[in-house]
Amino acid sequence: MNKKSLLDVLVLGSIWGFIEATLGMALHIVRMPFTGAILGSVGMCFMYYGWKLGGSKMPAAIAIVAASFKVFDSLLLGIPFLTPMIFNPFVSIVAI
Repeated sequence: MNKKSLLDVLVLGSIWGFIEATLGMALHIVRMPFTGAILGSVGMCFMYYGWKLGGSKMPAAIAIVAASFKVFDSLLLGIPFLTPMIFNPFVSIVAI
């Protein structure tokens, strides 16, 4: 992976992770139904764009960067990592 691809992974993964952390938390607070479908669609868009930019390995790397934001979400909010609000989206992002 060259420097440009690595930068693309970090930028796309960070944007996706930030959206996942902020919008996901806001949707959970207002008890919006189907938050997983909404955020999953956002994630698929980022992974598709990554695939178009760098091939088949790039979406997995982008997902790992985005999932790391859920770990920071846990630390910032003081919520244990294994609670469903943090752990389930983390697993879902990595499994995509």
